[in-house]
Amino acid sequence: MINRVLIRIKVLQLLYSYMLNRDDVNGYERDMQQELAACFEDCYLLYFHLLKLPVDLTYLRLRRLDDAMYNNTLTSNRIDPANDRFVNNKVVAALEHDEVMARFVDTHPDVAWDRDALFLKRMLDKVLESEPYRWYMSRQETTIIDDGRLWRQLLHDVLFNDEEFLQNIEETNSMWSEDDVELIGQFALKTLKQIEYGNMQPMLPMFREPDDRYDDWESDAHFGERLMRATLANYENNSQLIDSLINGKKWDAERIAVMDRIILCMAIAEVIEFDTIPAVVTINEAVELAKNFSTDNSGAYVNGILHSAIVKLRADGVILK
Repeated sequence: MINRVLIRIKVLQLLYSYMLNRDDVNGYERDMQQELAACFEDCYLLYFHLLKLPVDLTYLRLRRLDDAMYNNTLTSNRIDPANDRFVNNKVVAALEHDEVMARFVDTHPDVAWDRDALFLKRMLDKVLESEPYRWYMSRQETTIIDDGRLWRQLLHDVLFNDEEFLQNIEETNSMWSEDDVELIGQFALKTLKQIEYGNMQPMLPMFREPDDRYDDWESDAHFGERLMRATLANYENNSQLIDSLINGKKWDAERIAVMDRIILCMAIAEVIEFDTIPAVVTINEAVELAKNFSTDNSGAYVNGILHSAIVKLRADGVILK
């Protein structure tokens, strides 16, 4: 689940936080590696937290229908839960009975949403008032594809964009943010789609299994640690290389954004450290980081400097790719 795109983002955020609040990051490598590992744990926790939401909302709907069945004041409007399409959603049932998810929830009780009954009630009300719900309930028949589509739309279009929902996420875990919901939410939606198409073991592992072509040390599980270490160990030298390239183009090295410098140092460290990653991939990922986390002009700026840096590294024999 945690791929290299997400790893680069978390490494960048951690480096920026440390360098913004400290004059010198030397001696903090161990602390930063521990924080990075904790970031990945929190990402995986959020993945299951988001997937647990359809289960808990469906259970709340079931309880409402059960109460209505035995409430004399609502006899004219009562709905038998056994006949309610929303309650009997096959994708939600697959989530609820998934063994991997069950084990994770057992060991991480904070994944559940029922700690805040009023919040969960308000989210269910928004679901029941939404266009995806009305579309789903209006159909004469539904398939498991429709069941999955319903919840992918409810999560993506209704809940993930809801201000109260996002506030609840941030209050639940100080390490979670709106950006994390967007990133990790993509994996949750992918898991629902896997169930739609018959995958009965849809839960994604924290890290992808190592490719048989490479050693475990080159796997995603170690990528963040290696990238962090290489960036810190060579930060001064790579920063000097950046300054020399900036001065050579008559730009002002002192005006380079802190975020741009960190992105550039990360990218140069990656180019040197990881022989199996094509330079063009590193450049493209660095440009995307600059576009998303720095200034409006940072993408083109980082692209130009990195191309120049790689030309020099090749000329000096530092890299062969």
